[in-house]
Amino acid sequence: MKPRSIFIPVLAITGILIFNSVSAQTDEEILGMRLARPVYGLSFETGDFGNGGSIFFSRPINMKLQWFGQFKMMDVTGEAEMPVVDYWTGYVYKTNPFNLWLMPALTGFKFHPFIGQIANNFSPFVMLAAGPVIIMDVPEIGKFSYKMRNIETTYNGGFVFGVGIDFMMEPKRVMSLFLGYDYISIGDVVEGRDHYGGTVLKIMIGRKLK
Repeated sequence: MKPRSIFIPVLAITGILIFNSVSAQTDEEILGMRLARPVYGLSFETGDFGNGGSIFFSRPINMKLQWFGQFKMMDVTGEAEMPVVDYWTGYVYKTNPFNLWLMPALTGFKFHPFIGQIANNFSPFVMLAAGPVIIMDVPEIGKFSYKMRNIETTYNGGFVFGVGIDFMMEPKRVMSLFLGYDYISIGDVVEGRDHYGGTVLKIMIGRKLK
């Protein structure tokens, strides 16, 4: 299932709620619900070129702006890679295995344009982040010890930008949905490509610090 097929209906529903749930709030209520405290948590991601997870944090700068950072690991899926089931044993293995790991450390900003204009339990945002990337190319064949000894590690950069929604699940917990474009530069050609880019969907679950 493509990330767009999940996220677009959510955006449509949220758009309807925005136009039908306009309410005024005091600055104290706004800051208390959304941006008054730092948030940390876990993110689960799926994209056009792979899947992964991350740890993230956000810290308020002012009433509408947050500083955002994350360190994530993405397992890149090869175009010819696919799971196959051995019907005799039930074992699932991959054909044409592709072992490439991308580990971006990104920092940037989350901007909440509608703070104080809509319902106080959710907030749309725009996000932009960029930073260095660790690229680990692991051999596709051989024993585990051989693979670990022959990992090729390089460094480059990447960025992500897009839109999302923060949902306040309770006073100390936040869930976010994000749809954007993720770009990772490889530099020297790795596995026949010099970059990876495409749509990415993030589900972020965070907790506010005291």
